[in-house]
Amino acid sequence: MPTEPRPRRRKTPYVAPAWSARRYVRIGQEHIALFKFLLEAHGHLGIMSVADRHVAILKLSYSPDQEREMREFLDEARQTVPFVVIELKTNQETTMFDLEKAKAALAAFQALLDATPANARHVRVAADAWTLTEIVGHLVDGASNNHQRWVRLRAGNLEFPAYAAEEWVTLQKYDECDFGKLACLWNCYNTLLLHLAATTPKEALENVWTGSPTGPKTLKTLIDGHYDHTRMHVEQYAKRLEEVKAKL
Repeated sequence: MPTEPRPRRRKTPYVAPAWSARRYVRIGQEHIALFKFLLEAHGHLGIMSVADRHVAILKLSYSPDQEREMREFLDEARQTVPFVVIELKTNQETTMFDLEKAKAALAAFQALLDATPANARHVRVAADAWTLTEIVGHLVDGASNNHQRWVRLRAGNLEFPAYAAEEWVTLQKYDECDFGKLACLWNCYNTLLLHLAATTPKEALENVWTGSPTGPKTLKTLIDGHYDHTRMHVEQYAKRLEEVKAKL
């Protein structure tokens, strides 16, 4: 009597990952072609692109399910071609920064602006010290530059120049600006940045800006750094305000 065929066991459908793992490699330009050949020889383990053509930084995009295979490939490739893996402090599972801490930092600085007397806004306590108005101008520069970086990094990796903080404050003659209007500009810029930070797509958080003099930085690092920078200037501004009041 013929036996009935066994029912086929259903396979669990493969679910593609929602994001790509990424690694960045600094390599001599003369070795890029060989590195690409080695990567392709590993069954197209990942996709290689040039993140920064000036200093030869490569971006390797690959499935997070193949993290072990990528580490093994890099270990093997080092025996053939010299390169350095750039370790970026990121967390791909973290989609958002601490929104409440960011709001608190902005509120603290706004409170200081509101408490600044008119006769204290342009007082210079030392030849090499910024006035309170110049500190606000510097923070406007930081916000305007981060606006450009954050938006552009949503679209991919970014080559974009850094800015010279001291030079910009001098060139723009911030101390000659109206304090109230400059403070309003700072507030409006940071309202926009807070919106951008809160709505940044998860897949964009590890896109890299390569214009920093201290090395490549991810979008997430830039977002976190903006509010760390604000907190630092809250302390600086509060101290400078007390110094100015003592001089009046």
